[in-house]
Amino acid sequence: MTGFLTTEDGVIPGNLGLKDQLLSLQWVKENINLFGGDQEKITVAGESAGGASVGLHLISKKISR
Repeated sequence: MTGFLTTEDGVIPGNLGLKDQLLSLQWVKENINLFGGDQEKITVAGESAGGASVGLHLISKKISR
C-alpha cells in the first residue's frame, strides 16, 4: 500500500493514478447519459491493485455517491 501513501502537503503528494481514476469517474457520471447510461448505476471493478483502488474510492470522501 505504500504506493498509495500521501501526506497531502507536497512532501509525499500521493498517487496520481487514484486522482486520474477519480477524474475519470466524475467524467463518466457527468456524461454517461449521452451514451444512454444512468449516472446512478455506474459499476467499477478491478483485480489486484485495481480492486484495491476500487476499495479506496469507496471509502474516499472526495467521491460523490
